[in-house]
Amino acid sequence: MTAEMRTIRTLGPLALGVAAALLAASGAEAKAVTQTCTKDLATGMYHYDLSNISEDYIITVVHFREISRDSRLAHSICTINLKYQPAD
Repeated sequence: MTAEMRTIRTLGPLALGVAAALLAASGAEAKAVTQTCTKDLATGMYHYDLSNISEDYIITVVHFREISRDSRLAHSICTINLKYQPAD
């Protein structure tokens, strides 16, 4: 994994629902991006490139569409929600 890659853990359906409700209620600037990603089959962690995304965003993977897999990774297209949260 390169320095430009970050990892987040898989969120359960309840956590995704809570995150979506908070996003809708906040009225903060939000956007979604779609890009290639992988999921570690042993840990359930997502890996994707965020080198072109500011650190001022809260990141949530909301959709994972598997394309292929090998012995340890599932390769896919992820839809990632970004909620703008500027530093204090």
